[in-house]
Amino acid sequence: MAEPPTSIADALLVLNSASDRLRRLEPVLAGQLEAKGHQLIRMVAEHILTCLRSHDPAILLTPVVDGPVAETEAATRDSMREIVDFVAAYFKRETADP
Repeated sequence: MAEPPTSIADALLVLNSASDRLRRLEPVLAGQLEAKGHQLIRMVAEHILTCLRSHDPAILLTPVVDGPVAETEAATRDSMREIVDFVAAYFKRETADP
């Protein structure tokens, strides 16, 4: 175990060093979180699109590419809340497994 600092100046040096290390760690952690987020987004998209195509191989995916219709988007989101919660819980379990 390291000896405790013997003066305030020594303690400040230790704190500055720790602070510098933490600052360098932040972009590394942010990069890892962003990469994991991209992985999860891809997993969810793949799961949903695979489910759709496996049930109906002829399904058009144009609406997915085009995005929601502005006039009905809010009502549609409200009607989908329960299934969204179900799918989100599925991926929460999926990503928690080692």
